[in-house]
Amino acid sequence: MTSFMSLLFLCAHLLSALTYLFHPNCQLEVESPGQTLSLASRRSADARRAVQAFQRIAGSPYSVLYLKDGPTGATCVVWVQRSSSRFTRYIYRGPRVDSTHVVRTRLSRPLAQVPRACYSTLCESISTAPLYRVLVVKQGKKVKSGLSFTDYVAQDFTAADQGRLAPMIALMRMLDEEL
Repeated sequence: MTSFMSLLFLCAHLLSALTYLFHPNCQLEVESPGQTLSLASRRSADARRAVQAFQRIAGSPYSVLYLKDGPTGATCVVWVQRSSSRFTRYIYRGPRVDSTHVVRTRLSRPLAQVPRACYSTLCESISTAPLYRVLVVKQGKKVKSGLSFTDYVAQDFTAADQGRLAPMIALMRMLDEEL
């Protein structure tokens, strides 16, 4: 009976450890750039205009589409790199597009560090007023990286998935500071 109880305890401990490692309530899904852009464009008229403008951009080292949509409103921004430290930022607000030329020396490196893949996170929502975000990075004419998610919480993913997402989340934080 003692060995049975020990085996039962060991099984329960292993099941608990596996649940911690695999996080059944959050998954990282690979998706195509087209899927990421299509879902982003459905958020609002501003998002649709930003996505269309982003898709037309060619000839710049990097371009970035960043959408943030939540209970306090939406932000739709396109960044276009002109040189190693010079960018043009386009903010879509209603019928207007505000453009600003900016110098950002610390933005080039994070753009180069984003992985070559598009992901979406599938998680149970953690709030009643969720925040939806999309980040898409193009290198030249081709989409290099993308991420779309609602209510991202890093600890809900495996260490490997956290590592995949870290460069994109770091870039989003930098872009948030610029808004």
